[in-house]
Amino acid sequence: MKRALMIIGLAVAMTGGSFAVQAEETDVAKVKCSEFIQDKESMGMLLMWLDGYASQKSDNTVLSDEWIEKLGAHMGKYCSENPDTTILDAAQAMEE
Repeated sequence: MKRALMIIGLAVAMTGGSFAVQAEETDVAKVKCSEFIQDKESMGMLLMWLDGYASQKSDNTVLSDEWIEKLGAHMGKYCSENPDTTILDAAQAMEE
């Protein structure tokens, strides 16, 4: 659990500046994999958003290191291979 909290903290620290300075809304349904891969500052925050989205869909509210690592690895690989796909479609393509 400590590791998951550290990952979340790092993700927030890495992304806090970019979203706060830009002060804009992002429609996650429109974010392409190519944008996700290129925007290292927002990647952590988007991963956490995707985790929340998946948690709501599955009704599983447990946050685990293993799941975050699995999600991150899947998104990196899938998005590298499918840059024109949205990150929501990429996340939904993940095998449970």
